Amino acid sequence: MALPSTVRTDDQITAYFDMVNETLGLDVPWVLQDHPVATGVQMATGVILKILKNSPTCVMLKHEDCPGLTKLSALRAVSDKGELHRISILTSNGGGLFLPEELTDAYLPLARANIGLAVRKPGPKLSAQDMEDIARLTAWQNQRLTELG
Repeated sequence: MALPSTVRTDDQITAYFDMVNETLGLDVPWVLQDHPVATGVQMATGVILKILKNSPTCVMLKHEDCPGLTKLSALRAVSDKGELHRISILTSNGGGLFLPEELTDAYLPLARANIGLAVRKPGPKLSAQDMEDIARLTAWQNQRLTELG
């Protein structure tokens, strides 16, 4: 579910998704799409958290903001503390990563985090948490590549 381009403020964004919840009811799972390039609407992490806390049937975030590692890490941290139901996160920015099956596990964590885009494109400076996440993911990648030979 993406926002219409006419929605601008945080209050308008949360009100829109409150309406989505009321319309769909408690039996219909749905996906929240965060794609500011397509919608023209920037959703801050706090707004997404409020939407998710108010939306028990939102089961996934389709994250297409870039760079977005800080936002994703914050969402996971809140769910890891038990303050939010855990949702699936699908990332994309219109690109594709095509690998043989045996290499997917080694490269997918970095691709899923859109780290390559965050590092190459000019944008906000990476935070200390971003750097920890990158270190953890690259350590995992190096371990998997070593195991694969």
